[in-house]
Amino acid sequence: MPACPRLVVRFCAAVAVGALAVTAVHVRADGSGYTLVDKWGPLPAGQEWGEVTGVVVDAKNTIIAVRRTDPPIIEMDPSGKVRC
Repeated sequence: MPACPRLVVRFCAAVAVGALAVTAVHVRADGSGYTLVDKWGPLPAGQEWGEVTGVVVDAKNTIIAVRRTDPPIIEMDPSGKVRC
């Protein structure tokens, strides 16, 4: 097989694999069961979420978020209100 048709075959294979990967991610994202709630969990004035490295909910339903900004640990109630 000449070099040009081989490149075309490889290109088509790469496009097909890429399309499958995008479709798989799209289906997985839609089937996650999560819903975005805008403006949930506002932080006190002057603070930003930054990079969140972990989130957990404890036995008392306190949401604990760990982030790379100060203060590094934020505790919230289920409604999104920051607990002191």
